[in-house]
Amino acid sequence: MCLVHIVCGVSFCPNREFGEYAEYDPDDLIMNCYRLADRFHQNPEVFLSLPVSAIDRHMYYLVRLIDAQHAARAAAAREDDD
Repeated sequence: MCLVHIVCGVSFCPNREFGEYAEYDPDDLIMNCYRLADRFHQNPEVFLSLPVSAIDRHMYYLVRLIDAQHAARAAAAREDDD
């Protein structure tokens, strides 16, 4: 089930059980969609229409990407200091 269906009751989304996502705060999920949209210069509806598992997967890899970018900047700054 996609986030729009869960939050808004829209019926055009894939029909899946909410299952393991029952404890998620809908506001947090929506904010994650907006974070992804902002980061990738997309309309938030692109992410709002995805299944919750896809949003989680995108957020997981976005956090990994940001962590890798921060680590690379920190390493470059240490090299500049030497």
